[in-house]
Order: sequence, then C-alpha cells, then structure tokens
Amino acid sequence: MSSIDQISLTGFRNFKSSRFEFCSGLNLISGANGVGKTSLLEALYVFAYGRSFRSASLSTLVSHDSVEAALFLKSGSDSFGWSKSLSGDVRYHINKKSKSAGDLVKLFPPCLFIDASSHRAFNKQSVYRRQLLDWGVYHSSPDFGSTWNIYQRALKQRNAAIKLRRPMSEIAQWDDVLIDGAEKTKEMRADYMQSLKDFFSKATSILAVGHMKPSLKISHGWNGHYADALRDSAHNDFRIGYTTMGPHRGKIDILINGIVAKDGASEGQQKLLHYALRLAQAQYLYELNEKKVVFLIDDIGAELDSSNQVDLIEQYLALNAQLIITNIRKPSWHELVSSSCELT
Repeated sequence: MSSIDQISLTGFRNFKSSRFEFCSGLNLISGANGVGKTSLLEALYVFAYGRSFRSASLSTLVSHDSVEAALFLKSGSDSFGWSKSLSGDVRYHINKKSKSAGDLVKLFPPCLFIDASSHRAFNKQSVYRRQLLDWGVYHSSPDFGSTWNIYQRALKQRNAAIKLRRPMSEIAQWDDVLIDGAEKTKEMRADYMQSLKDFFSKATSILAVGHMKPSLKISHGWNGHYADALRDSAHNDFRIGYTTMGPHRGKIDILINGIVAKDGASEGQQKLLHYALRLAQAQYLYELNEKKVVFLIDDIGAELDSSNQVDLIEQYLALNAQLIITNIRKPSWHELVSSSCELT
C-alpha cells in the first residue's frame, strides 16, 4: 500500500496554484492560523472520503475568485484527480480515467483525520460513532462496502414507502434485502470488534490510560434476529415515519470502568482514548494485510502535551504509517520529522 507522494491544488480554498511533496514517514506543515494548513489536510481528505470534513457543500471548496477547484495527487504508481466547478458536478479520475467516488475511495490509501474536536464524536449523535466503527470494518472486510450500499438503498426505499403511508405489504417488500444486509453487516462488525479489542488494550497501555480499564462496546441497532425485530417494530415504524431498528442505528462506545467515556473521563483523557482507538485500528490493519494508514492530524499542539505527542508519533511511525501533521510552530519532536514545509 502506497503513501501520498504529492498533491497539486488549483482554485481550492485559499490556494490559487500550489504543489506539496510528502515523504513516507513524518511530515510537518507549520504556519500561523489562517494560512491554509487545515485546507491542505482537507484536500487530502476529499480523496480518502469523497467529501469535506468542514462543509456538506463541495461548492464551498472553490476559491471565491475561481470558477473551479481542481486537485491532482500522486500515490506510488497511481494518480488521482478531483475537480468541482461552481456550475457542474464533481469529477473523479484515477490514472486519467473517469471514475466514481466509490472507485476512488476504494483504491486510495486508508486515511484517518484527527483534529481538536475528533474525540467529541463520543458526545455526539450515534452516526459519528458508527463512522468510527465502519471505517475499520470497511478497510478490513472486502464485502462490507457493497453489503452496506445494498442495505442503504433498500432502507431508503422502505423509508420512502413508510413516509408515503403505503400499505404494509408494499413496505415489507424491502424486508428480505434489509434482513440479509443487516445480518451480514452485524457479523462483519462483530468479527472486527472481537479482533480490535486486544489491539485497543495494548494501545491504551502505551498511551498511559490503561489504569482507567477502558473497553470497547458495540451496539448493533437491534436485539436478536433482525427479521423478528423488523416485524415487531413495523407498526411503530409506520407511526414514527421511518425504520427505527437496524445496523444504521449501530455504534461503538468507549467505556472506562464500565461507564461511557463521555460521562466518566475528562476532555484530555477522552482525547487519549480516541487516539488509542485510532492507533488500535491502524495496528490491526497493518497486522491483517500490511495496510499502511495515512494519519492527517490537525493542530496536534492543541490536542496533546509534548510528551504524549512524542509517544504517539513514535507508535504510529512503528507501524510504517505516513503522518501529515499541522502545527502552528516548530514542535519539540522536530528532529523526528522527515519532511517539513512552512505556509505563509
């Protein structure tokens, strides 16, 4: 699995025309606030996830004085392209051939983005904790992406029928597809979580939060067989207006001494627990199939103290991971940096 080697940005955020080179190890992007450090990470994120972490509208990525934003990236022997005009659709290219967003995400190196608010996913709606879980399942289970997409399409159709108050027989025509997708998703998530637990235990010990006895808990979104849960909730679904049970309601939680972390840990401890989870996910992927994760870490100085920063970076580098980190100023661990640039 290749690292990110180079990216060119044109008309993207505050970049009129810029190019950046990266090494396979630790890369540092420094500079004052407002010079584009986070925007550079955002450009890399667009390739990895097919969306922005800042805005639901991709039109906001186009510079105010441009009609189109374009990104071109090299990773090993592959090249990736992305463009968005103010008046048109998003276009994706792999090795100069037009592709879908799904094709691009599948081939692109697995990336994890962490910023000063990432740990707050455990305080937000369950969708954010589901995304934390499914990132790992997607990259470790080859069938997860297609299974999840089929389930989501059937769920959308079922919910549309419920919203229109169609007859129960019409609503139920989607149940077989939902049941098959739900049970397969549950199995893949459960297998992943079982494997991840040992890695999480090691990671929490390394990052000095093992004394809190942290553990991982998965909620699948229903109990028992999904066919029974779907049948039993049918009338309630019809009353509320959508499907209330299923893997789309699943999530992952971190517990400390049996209590969810958001209720029993300080913000600093929650940050370390979140980093430990991400470290565990990267370690598991590397052991499973030698997938190398690219970590995009924004403003690490606001996240952790210097000692924890060094411990974390050394653990990530031990996985042969690529790190692209932003910081306002030169950090204490600058001697570990393989490549750096300062934005002005």
